[in-house]
Amino acid sequence: MKRVISSSVVAVAVLMSSINLSAKDTQLKLTHKQMVQKSIKGEAERQNKIFDKTSKEISVALGDTFKALTALKYGKNKEAIKLLKQSDKKFDEVLKQNPKLKLIPVENRVEVFAFDGSAKDIKLALNSAITLLKHHKTQSARDILIPLKDEMDITTMYLPMDAYPAFIKTSIKQLEEKDTKGAMATLIDGFNTLVGQKVVVPTSLIMAQDLIGSASKLDKKKKDEATKLLNLADNELKKAVYLGYVDGDSKVYKNLEKSISNVEKEIKGKNKVEKLYDDLKNSFGSFMKKFRSEKEKVSNKSHQSAEQQVESYEKKQMQKAIKEAGRFKNEVKKDLKNTEK
Repeated sequence: MKRVISSSVVAVAVLMSSINLSAKDTQLKLTHKQMVQKSIKGEAERQNKIFDKTSKEISVALGDTFKALTALKYGKNKEAIKLLKQSDKKFDEVLKQNPKLKLIPVENRVEVFAFDGSAKDIKLALNSAITLLKHHKTQSARDILIPLKDEMDITTMYLPMDAYPAFIKTSIKQLEEKDTKGAMATLIDGFNTLVGQKVVVPTSLIMAQDLIGSASKLDKKKKDEATKLLNLADNELKKAVYLGYVDGDSKVYKNLEKSISNVEKEIKGKNKVEKLYDDLKNSFGSFMKKFRSEKEKVSNKSHQSAEQQVESYEKKQMQKAIKEAGRFKNEVKKDLKNTEK
């Protein structure tokens, strides 16, 4: 099943896969789908926060340059110049307000692959795949392993503000000089400076965090409901381990598992769980931080790659200018000789 949730900035594609659950797990399966939808909505909202007003303005300006390239393909040069000048003006305005701008997020896409089985189902599937591989039934094992995916693939495109606007200015100049092919090539070179980054965030970890948060907000008297939510959170953590997203032997994971167990015991006892819930949420927050923080960063290597492309382009332009200057010089000499004759 594929479903796309769209906003002005974020598009979320949902791809569901599952192993058949037993009758006793039917309610869990339904609950899981609802929780996935809730987690997707929450993550989409978090993603939108990455895009401030500046990002949205730049995104619109970038869209105009794409429209300009399309216009050029259909010979609509006047329309292309108009769009490029609009884009150039917007880039200038933004840079005037903040000259130090570099990489700005302009597009985000979140694909969600939600495995709606339990940790026990995953373990069973892995054992079946191992048995098949031992008997060299590789393709059958592959069919079992491929659906074992429970993640959000977050792809963010960044525009280098210290590089991209220069391509727009050059293409405008080329169009004014009737060099349509040159302008199109320049725009394509500019698009190639965009930097993309993909980050994988385990859906099960996001859901475990949401479940712990929901349990902490329940009335103290709802012990069974709180215990059920914590059991579900523990199940999600185990799924992350069995699917290889988290190291089950890591100290952080073991501490989280122990914290959940402590809260469950306290619920059944004196029920003084406020402090334990706070500790658990803080621990989980730290655990998730490294996944979410990666989405807001782009490696220096990627940025250097964009800068190198710009330097290469500028070098080509310089060589072209020198070549044209030499040709002009030869033409002048030739004209002088003809005049002397």
